[in-house]
Amino acid sequence: REPVTVASEVCASHGLVAGVYTHVAVTFDGTTVRMYFNGVQVATTTSATVLGDNAQPFQIAAGNNRAFLNGTLDEVAVYDYTLSAARINAHYLAAGD
Repeated sequence: REPVTVASEVCASHGLVAGVYTHVAVTFDGTTVRMYFNGVQVATTTSATVLGDNAQPFQIAAGNNRAFLNGTLDEVAVYDYTLSAARINAHYLAAGD
């Protein structure tokens, strides 16, 4: 399955609340997609998708020319390596509520 499909399904199933800050992080190590809400892993799946291996632009909160977010993104960061669960939790704790 595609990482964007997993992300949209997880967001829908975990009931993100409008107007409430939620720290969201997604990692992909080449085989496994992990999604974290507020520093806690909430989903994992495998994927054969190779990011950046096509002519499509890199998209956050969207995919396949569809937007999945009706809200605001703040302090977006993209890394060229996979963050550990501990590092993601540290980012969440540093961000505060």
